[in-house]
Amino acid sequence: MRVQLLGEKLVAFRDTQGRIGLLDEFCPHRLVSLWLGRNEESGLRCVYHGWKFDVAGTCVDQMNEPAECSFAHKIRTTAYPTVELGGIIWAYMGPQAKMPPPPNFEWTHVPESHRHVSKVVEECNWLQALEGGIDTSHAPILHRNISTTATRPGFHSGAIRPGWGTDAGSR
Repeated sequence: MRVQLLGEKLVAFRDTQGRIGLLDEFCPHRLVSLWLGRNEESGLRCVYHGWKFDVAGTCVDQMNEPAECSFAHKIRTTAYPTVELGGIIWAYMGPQAKMPPPPNFEWTHVPESHRHVSKVVEECNWLQALEGGIDTSHAPILHRNISTTATRPGFHSGAIRPGWGTDAGSR
């Protein structure tokens, strides 16, 4: 599956052992998209010259090189560590020395029957989506009259703001 995270074009796959790989989309040999690759025994094989990469980004096979000339052990592609928790694949894209522990939210530990994971595509910058979600005046203004026949309560949000004419700096 093609993935773009923080501007990087990547390919995600689950190998034949069930491990998740998140690699640079383009094979380091001829820059062919690994999205076109073949998911083979414990790796993803580039369709152009057959170089195969494991989930750690290590080249584990080179079909176009004779065994006595193989230099696969010298070839790597960018790979990011992943962990699957709560039905979500989490990736760490920073320096190895600063890698935090895996997420430890309560919902990542409950059985699948007790959670719902969904995907929403928002055509905007992630910061715009975050800001819109935490903006305490947007929802009550724009969504105040969505339906006059609504029978279920909607989203409730609250904020503490200084009142009109109140000096905010005196608190």
